[in-house]
Amino acid sequence: MKKKFNFRLKSVLKLREFEEEKAKLALGVIVAKKQNLINQIEDCKQNINSSYVSYEKAQETSTTIQILSFFPNYIQSIKNKRDYLNEQLKQVENDYQESLKALSVAMGDKKVVEKLKDKKKKEHKKQSDKQDENDRQEIFSIRKMLAEDQL
Repeated sequence: MKKKFNFRLKSVLKLREFEEEKAKLALGVIVAKKQNLINQIEDCKQNINSSYVSYEKAQETSTTIQILSFFPNYIQSIKNKRDYLNEQLKQVENDYQESLKALSVAMGDKKVVEKLKDKKKKEHKKQSDKQDENDRQEIFSIRKMLAEDQL
């Protein structure tokens, strides 16, 4: 009778799969942060451009000096925000690279255990097939001996 294949390192494989999933989720969070920062930087660029347009329009019309002096400070504050966001983006990019490395390590660790499982499964199948063949040969031999005894 065939024995069912039992991989002794099943719990290790599950742990490695969990670590891989955890690394993928962490990478997903970082990608979302990165995209959010990129969108905020784009918004800042659009705000700067629209502020320059508004400033030029305000200069053409009769606007008080107090309002005109507001625009350069406002534009500078948006530029400062953009610079701050760019710094954060650099940090997130570093986190992204580290997370990619962690994911590749986790995937490699899982792959090692999976290959070991496949190897053990093939060995088990080979031994099982060999046992089946031996059992068939034994049954054939017994039938042959019984047939010769009846003659």
